[in-house]
Amino acid sequence: MDISRLSASRYRNMTGTLCINDDVIVLEKTHSLFNRNITFQLNHVCAALIRRGCANFLVDDTEYHVKKNDLFVIIQQQEVRKLSQSDDFEAHVLLMSREYIDALNIPNAVQLFQRAQRDPIIHLKGVDFGVYLNCCNTLISTLRHSDNPFQEQIVRHIIKAYMYRLAYNLQLDNYTPQSREEDVCLQFIRLLEQYYREQHSVSFYAQKMNLTARYVSSCVKTITSKTAIATINSMLLQHAQQALKERNKTISEISYELGFTNPSVFGKFFRTHMQVGPREWRENNRESSDHGII
Repeated sequence: MDISRLSASRYRNMTGTLCINDDVIVLEKTHSLFNRNITFQLNHVCAALIRRGCANFLVDDTEYHVKKNDLFVIIQQQEVRKLSQSDDFEAHVLLMSREYIDALNIPNAVQLFQRAQRDPIIHLKGVDFGVYLNCCNTLISTLRHSDNPFQEQIVRHIIKAYMYRLAYNLQLDNYTPQSREEDVCLQFIRLLEQYYREQHSVSFYAQKMNLTARYVSSCVKTITSKTAIATINSMLLQHAQQALKERNKTISEISYELGFTNPSVFGKFFRTHMQVGPREWRENNRESSDHGII
């Protein structure tokens, strides 16, 4: 099997590509990604809004038919192969890193990805299709104006609106876990959202669920492809980065707020995962209008 792990650097070399760092990538030319007679894996979550025509794709050995007014969602690391497409096939393709989506703190995000992985096609009605199309067009227009000092903030809000609409269309409020692993993973995520500031160990969450840490870790890994401790660390880093960008708190205050015993421990944790300390990261990620404290 021929697997091509498409990286952000390769996306950038494709015709008709707009992006912010490696986090948000828009492909205006559908053929630049999908006209490939190979099986490949994406490193990003992909949402393809089908504007014209139809196509058949193989995703993890299951065949799907997409047509105009469909939203086709592919999760990172799924195996994808285009089988056929009509001559007029065209789609807006939005690629987002999982880390970027996680940092948006969308409620029920884990359920969203589980649901999409099980049933990746959403058949949109006229009004819903128009909402996604407007989001895509606004996103493209924003990405084209790289001189806008608020570009990243605008893009973040557009993507967040896009993800909330996706959750609405998937009716996640009525979502029911389909397996024991999904149920355990959802319990873990909900507890993590409640206690991440105070509790950083998998064993705490496992005890809350009357399960072993090993079993919880296994379930989380099966469903999300990330270990439980990596999920905890990701949550802490997301909130640490947001707090550092806002600049209305000292690094010491942030460290205690996130449950670290002292700023030194927080600094070591941050540097281990980000390859740079929190102070330097803050200096390198100043918001345009921020004049806060360090």
